[in-house]
Amino acid sequence: MKKIIIAFVLLACSAVFAKAQKLTFALEGSFGKGTQFIVMDGGANFVAGYKINNALELGIGAGAQYAQALYGHETYSVRKVDGDPKTSEVNYYNDQVIVPVFARAKYVFDGVNLSSSGRLQPYVAIDGGYAVAAYAAPVESRITKIADQATKGKGLQGLFYVPQIGVDSDRLYVAVGLHVQAIKQLEVVTKVTTYDDNGYDIENIQQDFSVYDNFAQAISFKVGFKF
Repeated sequence: MKKIIIAFVLLACSAVFAKAQKLTFALEGSFGKGTQFIVMDGGANFVAGYKINNALELGIGAGAQYAQALYGHETYSVRKVDGDPKTSEVNYYNDQVIVPVFARAKYVFDGVNLSSSGRLQPYVAIDGGYAVAAYAAPVESRITKIADQATKGKGLQGLFYVPQIGVDSDRLYVAVGLHVQAIKQLEVVTKVTTYDDNGYDIENIQQDFSVYDNFAQAISFKVGFKF
C-alpha cells in the first residue's frame, strides 16, 4: 500500500512539474522609432505564457509605455481687414503614457537552430490588445483652449497590434515589429482678423475644434528576459 501511495505522489509531482515547465514568464523592454504620428516610444511589459507544444505558445501581458506623439494639428489663418489672409499650419506634439493590456500568440520554428553551440531559434509572434491613456502632458500653444482640449481624452489610446519576428533562446529573446496603435487627434482651425500690424482684435478670433480617430505607427525593437 505504501508503495502505491509513494508511486501516486511521485506521479502527481511529475504531472505538476511537467505543467509548470510549460509556463513561461518574461520581462521585456522596447524602444520604437515612429513612422506615423509618433516621434519615438519605449516601455516595459510583463508577459506570462503557456507552451502548447515546442512550437506554439500563448500568453497575456501588461505594461507601461511612453511616447512622444502628435496630438493635434492647427490651421492658423490671419487676415487684415483690407488684405488677403495668410495661412500657416502647426503640429502639436506632447509626451504621453499608456498602459497596454494584450494577448500574444508566438510560433517558434522548432526544427531550425541558428546556433551550433545552443538553442537559438527564429520565431514569429503577434500581440493584440487595448491601451489605456494614463497621462498626457499639457502643451503650450498660442491659444490656451487648444492645450486644454488636447489633454481631455486625446492621444494614444484604444486598440493596438504588433506583428513581429525575432530569435528565441532559453533565457533571452529579441524581436523587431510594427507597432500600430489607435490615436485620437485634435484638429483646430483658427481664423484671426487684425486691424493693424501690431495688434489683434480678440473679438474676431474664430476657432473650430474636432476630434478624429487615426492610427499611429512605430518600428519597435524588443528585448525580453525569461525567468
